[in-house]
Amino acid sequence: MIRNLCLAFALLSGLSKAQDVIFSERFDTDDPNHYNDWVILDDDRDGETWKLSLGSDFAESAGWDNTNSFMMVATSYISRPIPGPLDADDVLISPEITIPATGKTELSYKIGVVLDERNGFKLNDIDYWLFILADGQKYFPTLTPTDHTNFSSANSAQERKFDISAYKGKKIRLCFRHRAFAQFQLLLDNIKITHQPDLSVSDTPNKEEIIYSVYPNPAYDVLHLQGFDSSSSYIIYDASGKAVNKGNGEEDINLRALPAGAYIIKVKNNEVEKTFKFIKK
Repeated sequence: MIRNLCLAFALLSGLSKAQDVIFSERFDTDDPNHYNDWVILDDDRDGETWKLSLGSDFAESAGWDNTNSFMMVATSYISRPIPGPLDADDVLISPEITIPATGKTELSYKIGVVLDERNGFKLNDIDYWLFILADGQKYFPTLTPTDHTNFSSANSAQERKFDISAYKGKKIRLCFRHRAFAQFQLLLDNIKITHQPDLSVSDTPNKEEIIYSVYPNPAYDVLHLQGFDSSSSYIIYDASGKAVNKGNGEEDINLRALPAGAYIIKVKNNEVEKTFKFIKK
């Protein structure tokens, strides 16, 4: 027991510096408390707006999650209680995110639809906008967007990636607007912001410290491993040094069985071994 306690304290004090993910939201939980800092607007006032939805086998075939995970979804047609079209104008705004004052910062996410048409009817004439609100800026639909896409010729998930280093030193919010009439669903998932520090020849860190990380932290139901391949293995320890979970070759670790608290995860990947502290909520 003494040895285990010593190991736990050593791990807690020797955390890796490899934390280049500064924001991540994969909508892995349906716990409403997790989304307290998100803002959802129903600008068309029809009572329908962005909401969490489980994936499906059909969605997975279009590049989305299956029934094991959630995503954010907006629609402009309802089937109950009275079926009918909606003239949708819905807005989803992220929590405030601080962008580092130096280095390169990049935003990525998955956006798009799940089908082209059904029974001869087009169902993906859907528009979306991404606005970046900086330093307390308020949302207005007339702002200049970072991205605007109409999905009328698409039927699958699309990856988006933007260099947002222009917002260095600022606090930003990501604002996703959905606009459509009598169409199917717009889906959003896997939002991530990563930071690459400015480096010089004299202070270039070990490459492994840049690419290996775990996120989100705090975590709710799932912890994601970044930079590790299928040959990796991991062990999770609680604060007493007791091993409480282990596995191999997983990028997404299910935490649902663990009580809330502080944990250490040790990950081995070929010749690389990394240790991280994380909080389970």
